[in-house]
Amino acid sequence: MKKCCTYIRVSSIITVIILLFFSCTRDMDVHIKNNEKKIVVQGLFSDEKGWDIVLLTTKNMTQNIDTYIKNATVEIASGTDPIIRLHYTKFGHYQSEQKPVAGKVYTLKIDVPGYDQINAQSSIPLPVKAKVDDFTINWLTYMYPNDLLDYDVFPLTVRFEKPVPDANMVFRAKKFNPESGYNRYLLPSSAVKELEQQGIPPLAATRLRQVADQWQISRDVFEKCFNGTEAYTEITNHYNMLREKLRKKTVKQREYAAFEPTQCFANDNRTSNISYDTNTVFGQGQQVVEAGLLYADPNLKYDMQYNYGSKPGIEYWLEVTQGSIDYYEYYRTYILQISQRLNPYSGPVEVYSNINNGVGIFAGYHRQMIHILTY
Repeated sequence: MKKCCTYIRVSSIITVIILLFFSCTRDMDVHIKNNEKKIVVQGLFSDEKGWDIVLLTTKNMTQNIDTYIKNATVEIASGTDPIIRLHYTKFGHYQSEQKPVAGKVYTLKIDVPGYDQINAQSSIPLPVKAKVDDFTINWLTYMYPNDLLDYDVFPLTVRFEKPVPDANMVFRAKKFNPESGYNRYLLPSSAVKELEQQGIPPLAATRLRQVADQWQISRDVFEKCFNGTEAYTEITNHYNMLREKLRKKTVKQREYAAFEPTQCFANDNRTSNISYDTNTVFGQGQQVVEAGLLYADPNLKYDMQYNYGSKPGIEYWLEVTQGSIDYYEYYRTYILQISQRLNPYSGPVEVYSNINNGVGIFAGYHRQMIHILTY
């Protein structure tokens, strides 16, 4: 009899615990503080193309689309040169066909109704020509200390034709696939309206309008507009609908955005990789004459050993960028922030900004692309 009573009491307790457990599960209203909006400036500039400054506002965690600034006055001054006034085009872009010049210090001034005047200053360093020394591919195994993985690499030496007095260097390994790199895709705005009538999500349609009527380097630009808008099975169906609407052409020039990243590591005391990033090497110094690198691609060694090279061959390149200190610090801290987002033990990393009364970046750089090999 005692055993029976014990069983009843225990089962009753378990029932109560289960009921309490489920009763504790409920929706909570989380009030997210709406901080005061700030102007975000996207202003990386080089001597390769005309001025292009993008203005938008900061957004809270619940916003899915960007809010662009359309009523700003944007001016750029340099010494006694005439002031350059940028004109609004679309989606927050303020542009001028006039190109920046290396060695000049540029001051950006932005006036937006309802906000304090925004200003920033930067320049493009005077470039020093770089080249890669003649080399033979000597495969080595390199264990990257930041992720403890082994990589098949071969050493390269980048040499400058004269010492770089104040070097803020960024090296990136790139590859170019001729079979896809020359392709361009366009989605007419009329096609976006048709897709919307056929049932694509409103958020995807809004995003597609921002990239419509412009030739893009990849279909991914359009397909990314569907991210987070619906279930996988529905997205697959809408991808097929989208691809039927795309126009395609080929061009003769290599656009920078059509290059794909591959891997590059530091190989001297002046240079280093940041966090878990295996694509970018940073280096600073005075009177710099050379830099040692380890170049890598996950498939290149295997292809060479087993003669699996495709035709036309994949082109392997090295990007050598001489940046202002603003450019250097912006990318260094940006990579650190991205790398630490999944680390629960790291503190927050604030991305560098040189924008007064706003956030973002205004920074100059000069880029060189050096062909390494084709296979």
